[in-house]
Amino acid sequence: MTAYFISGLGADQRAFQRIHLDGSVNIRHIKWIDPIRNESLQQYTSRIAAQIDQKQEFILIGLSFGGMLAIELARILSPKRIILISSITDRKQLPVFFRIVGMLKLNRLVPGRLFKKPNFLIYQLFGAKNEKDRQLLLEIFKDASPRYLYWSINQILNWKNDFIPSGYYHIHGEKDKLLPVKRTHPHKIIKGAGHLMILTHAGEVGRLINEELVKNTPQQLLTTELSTYSRPHD
Repeated sequence: MTAYFISGLGADQRAFQRIHLDGSVNIRHIKWIDPIRNESLQQYTSRIAAQIDQKQEFILIGLSFGGMLAIELARILSPKRIILISSITDRKQLPVFFRIVGMLKLNRLVPGRLFKKPNFLIYQLFGAKNEKDRQLLLEIFKDASPRYLYWSINQILNWKNDFIPSGYYHIHGEKDKLLPVKRTHPHKIIKGAGHLMILTHAGEVGRLINEELVKNTPQQLLTTELSTYSRPHD
């Protein structure tokens, strides 16, 4: 079984650095690529799909925007399971303010490079409460392509998904300010967690992911007991 991790807006595999999975699971990280001019999310998804080996059973684990992409991938691929973290499944779950910004195209007035400089507001929205998490968030945004950031924000604000894949599992933070839990319908809510819970509550998120992997992995392939492969973060 292969688990493909898809990071969130502007992020890369560093977002999952505190998540520890069972050793029998092959871990792969989907790499964001720069969009082509005027490329739709569906066209972009088709290019991203080339990173997935469809000859083997696989699970998609999507964080935030990565969860939205996981759903788009499920339209054209056949994942055994989709795990959404701090994400949404359809446009109705996107905050009204974001939908209005997208509808009026106000986001086009903001240069993509400005998103590469996280500030107090960004830290609050993502729930980065300590210096270590803020520094990591800063590094991730700093390394992201301005072209990709500009394009992806536009895709998020104008997402019109009407496809809900069967068998998905959704984990969300109780205090997520970016994508409020009250608008979503998660299977598991982590108390006190914000949008950045993949870092701040990595132990609990990792435990829940591993439980889902156990359900979707043949028993004979499991080499480690659940209690040993979910470690709390420092």
